[in-house]
Amino acid sequence: MKELSFERMEDLQGGAEGCGLALAGLGFALIGSFASFATLNPLGVIIGVGGIYVGVPSAIIACGE
Repeated sequence: MKELSFERMEDLQGGAEGCGLALAGLGFALIGSFASFATLNPLGVIIGVGGIYVGVPSAIIACGE
């Protein structure tokens, strides 16, 4: 099993593709949450909120400097 050093992990960035994918995933989670809320689907709302909760940090990490 290969392991990255701390310095190498700091150098890794998502790039334009990673940032775009993270933002697209966050957008789909938002759309799904609103659609589930509009149709009163409690399971969909819970999953959508979970997607938003995970998507925001992912977008920050992928798009950050």
